[in-house]
Amino acid sequence: MDITPLITLLATRIRIRLGWHDRENGQALIEYSLIMVLVVCVILVTLIVLGNQVRNTYCNIAGAVVNP
Repeated sequence: MDITPLITLLATRIRIRLGWHDRENGQALIEYSLIMVLVVCVILVTLIVLGNQVRNTYCNIAGAVVNP
């Protein structure tokens, strides 16, 4: 016998009885915001670490195209 639905029902009734309604309205927004902050931090660190190398490579390619 699976008691998972019974436990879920019991937990729901306890939350309702105690006044703990579902307050997860903004949870997804916060999670996506945290993911975006992590992505931006990774991009910034990558640009700081590799910025000069990327610029030098771009200048070398541009110089090779202009002066064949």
